[in-house]
Amino acid sequence: MSTDGISIDVWGGEEQHLGQIGHASRPTRILGRASAEAGIDSVSYAINGRGRFPVSVGPSAFRLGRDGDFCLEFSRDRLVQGENVITLWANDREGAELESQIKIHIDKNTRWPLPFETDWANAERPQDLCEIADGCWGIEHGGLRTLEPGYDRMVAIGDVRWRHYEITATVTIHDVDRSPRVLGWPSMGPAFGVQVRWEGHHDWGDIKPARGWFPFGAMARLEHDEDLPESEMRFRLRGPGFVEPLAAEAHGRHVEPGMSFVFRVASQTGPDGRGVYGASVWHADEPEPETPQLTARGLDRETPAGSAVIMAHHTDVTIGRVRAEPLG
Repeated sequence: MSTDGISIDVWGGEEQHLGQIGHASRPTRILGRASAEAGIDSVSYAINGRGRFPVSVGPSAFRLGRDGDFCLEFSRDRLVQGENVITLWANDREGAELESQIKIHIDKNTRWPLPFETDWANAERPQDLCEIADGCWGIEHGGLRTLEPGYDRMVAIGDVRWRHYEITATVTIHDVDRSPRVLGWPSMGPAFGVQVRWEGHHDWGDIKPARGWFPFGAMARLEHDEDLPESEMRFRLRGPGFVEPLAAEAHGRHVEPGMSFVFRVASQTGPDGRGVYGASVWHADEPEPETPQLTARGLDRETPAGSAVIMAHHTDVTIGRVRAEPLG
């Protein structure tokens, strides 16, 4: 959609179908980028003709990676069952305006099936098999790839009510960004892996779109560590909050472009109601470990349920087969 030097690119397309499989997070989001020859001044939107709500426009240090990036994030309750019309306005710095509309079809009554398995090669668009939480993704060569790597590019699979399940995901690494800006706050280095019991970003009352990356259940990632050579990353199992990892390997794992890793993360609940997590990662051409390499109990601030997220934090990856299976 473009006119008078202004354009709006809605990454999910001008007609989207939400909830075809289920709902992997509590909010609804529409991602895209506005651009203008004179520079973008503002973006705003209305839902079914109501309101004109401002939208934060990138870049930011968090979710909005590039100039003009936007994320409309709102409660599903603001949409009606079936067809909805979202009106978007983009204004440039010289006062010109572009108005456009997209259609959102939503089924609020679906529940993500478990077990579940992806088949990217037979999907027309990423949203056919997942929920894009952040970033611009595309299906390439039978997998789902980060078209623009950045801060927490995230794909969610599953239901916000999932509690006891195991997620297995194959991730091929293409590039790792270790530039000085990535190694500092708030990114603290590149990482990729799988997160469980995710509900969506949390509003910490400061910026939009909400940047609250916790609470959640647990995340198992290969992470940058300044004590390791650049060719290595450390496998850690993290809980919510700015705390020490729940568990971590003492040694590093060799990581280089072209390598494929398989992550397996299990989410269960102990007798005391706290989460019990197990995680492993191995090269795709190696045997699967017989037992989890890292195990830990959850923290008090964790969420009791939620979907699974495959996360690429300042890394360029392709997500291959993802399989979710029930536990207990």
